[in-house]
Amino acid sequence: MSDHAVLIAAADASLRRALKTVLTTRLHMAVVGEACDGDEFYAAAARLEPAFALLDWSLTGLCCDGDDDACLARLAQTPVVVLTANEEQEAAALEAGAVACFRKGAAPDRLIELIAKLQN
Repeated sequence: MSDHAVLIAAADASLRRALKTVLTTRLHMAVVGEACDGDEFYAAAARLEPAFALLDWSLTGLCCDGDDDACLARLAQTPVVVLTANEEQEAAALEAGAVACFRKGAAPDRLIELIAKLQN
């Protein structure tokens, strides 16, 4: 898969559209898949093997309760950037295997900077 291939996972269709717009227009990335729940996310990540995934931590069906070894570690070949709402979610996401977190509501330029750093 291309170094610019990304999977977006968020329940909210408008959030997925906004993320897709930022990633495709500002970073010239190819959104190769979208998921709206945990099952779709894991299946798409395994099938598509994107360069990275952008995941809304509030997505249902993630099974990342701290006791599940199959959480983000299931995606050993897919780095995951997690969208979080607060510090507690950020800590949980990093513990579950996220490579980075982006706080919801932050400026899109911060997401662009974060992803650009991860690509280098």
